[in-house]
Amino acid sequence: MSLEMALILQQEYYFLSSVKKVENMYQSMGTIPPSGTIPFQKGIMKYQTDPPMEYLLKVNFTLSLQSGETVLGKGYFDMRTKKLTRWTVF
Repeated sequence: MSLEMALILQQEYYFLSSVKKVENMYQSMGTIPPSGTIPFQKGIMKYQTDPPMEYLLKVNFTLSLQSGETVLGKGYFDMRTKKLTRWTVF
């Protein structure tokens, strides 16, 4: 059970770090590249943006861990404030 908890916490950390990196990229450059990767010690996060919907920009995240597990998530960025408004992992 403790191994599962450690894996869940690692996934959450990788997602939070990735969302923050993309948010910082958006704030500094005014845009997010259509796709990219963020490497981590025990995995890699890939992201891809969807076309904006009014003032929301949706970013799809795919985390691939060295353990073979893949986790998907979505982040929604407010283009007016350049801030993350919501994100989910499933």
